[in-house]
Amino acid sequence: MELQELRIHDLQLIESFGEFYQHNFFKAGKSEVITLDKIAVQIAGAICGLIRDLEVDKNGIVRLNYKQLVDDLKEKFSVDLKDIHVGLLEKKGLYVKRQSADGAVYISLDWHEWDSTYKYWQIIQEIDRWNQVGYVNMNEDLNSNKKQSEAKCPGCGAELKNVGKFCAECGHKLIAA
Repeated sequence: MELQELRIHDLQLIESFGEFYQHNFFKAGKSEVITLDKIAVQIAGAICGLIRDLEVDKNGIVRLNYKQLVDDLKEKFSVDLKDIHVGLLEKKGLYVKRQSADGAVYISLDWHEWDSTYKYWQIIQEIDRWNQVGYVNMNEDLNSNKKQSEAKCPGCGAELKNVGKFCAECGHKLIAA
């Protein structure tokens, strides 16, 4: 079968992805931001989905109540956000500023940075999927960040009730510490 047509709906995204990947690929040392972590992609996607319609200030910063964010992530995406997850995202280059005000904790994040990095991770994830399978499956369901059933261990397939660093059944390492 020959390629008949190629449609690019957002050329600016493809160009900026190329610059992003080139900049991080040729950096000295190993760049964490282009190394995919499924948990980081899932959490970043869920957070981007929640903050997509929120008000952004003149600097492109979104300010959220941390407790409300945790509750919304759990309710809508079945993601139990913990400090280790925030640390993982910061290790990957998505920074969060935490502040206490009026007896509550607020987080601030750069909406443009989060949105563009999440889109780049989606492109890298799709390229990795193509490389594993060897072809493009147009019928594949890509809505994997919606509310899911219990998380499963990639090592043994056991359901993970309390997400820790290791699987309780087989000891498989779940997230980079």
